[in-house]
Amino acid sequence: MTENATDQHLVRVQKLQALREAGVEPFAYSYSKTHDSAQLIENFETIAAAQTTVSIAGRLMTIRSMGKSIFANLQDDSGQIQIYVKKDAVAEGEFEVFKKADIGDIFGVEGYLFLTKMGEKSVHVSKVTLLAKSLRPMPEKWHGLQ
Repeated sequence: MTENATDQHLVRVQKLQALREAGVEPFAYSYSKTHDSAQLIENFETIAAAQTTVSIAGRLMTIRSMGKSIFANLQDDSGQIQIYVKKDAVAEGEFEVFKKADIGDIFGVEGYLFLTKMGEKSVHVSKVTLLAKSLRPMPEKWHGLQ
């Protein structure tokens, strides 16, 4: 294991301890989802028009923080969908947990579908649940598992 990987592991273990101290269960495991990402994308217009609340679970693949809002990609077994977490749209504790998330963490989110200004099909999140904290970094994109 490289020095960088060891440092990342230590930081993630510290985040795990901080979550537990804050009363957050970092390995909730159980989550009831209504759709998977492929269903949301394929049936976007119908679900969005009905203003249906959806819940989905998956692994964080990207995170783009913009202060009081965060865009991220959530990947499940059927594909990926973008999620949008806004500080005033979720409980304060939930936003703080999500703000400290790492690539590879597994989350369940609940919200409604919308199109971003860039035309990206996304979930506007109203509830965030940490399902599993990733303690090891994801394999490097270009070199894969070693």
